[in-house]
Amino acid sequence: MRTHMNACFGYGAYFPSQKPDFELLARMDRQWRQIADHFVHGDFYPLTDYSLANDVWMAWQFDQPEISRGAVQVFRRAENKQDRRNLVLRGLDSAARYEVVNLDGGKLTAEGKSLMSQGLAVELRGTPDSAIFTYQRIP
Repeated sequence: MRTHMNACFGYGAYFPSQKPDFELLARMDRQWRQIADHFVHGDFYPLTDYSLANDVWMAWQFDQPEISRGAVQVFRRAENKQDRRNLVLRGLDSAARYEVVNLDGGKLTAEGKSLMSQGLAVELRGTPDSAIFTYQRIP
């Protein structure tokens, strides 16, 4: 479902052999609502090379510098062998601190300089798997 999240988010669900997971649908809708504005108003930064290969990570960032907030979408494809990756973010204020929230749980505080040099450490154990992170500058 996360691969369909963009400025407009629509989804269809087909559950031929199981009961519909309406909680999952509602959670994905809530996550989309948290990041939807970034798709329209944010600067776009690819964080990985584009590839159709099934053994890569794909990640990109939408940053809204005027409000010091943004989002990162991360996808680990089915045949990828690495469960960790550092993603170097862009467009941040190197002198600022940011709160980074994983929408699946957990948060951290990091310096903009660190996020733009060492990167955001991401761990995805599933294959395939995905994550969404939001960030905002701490006043």
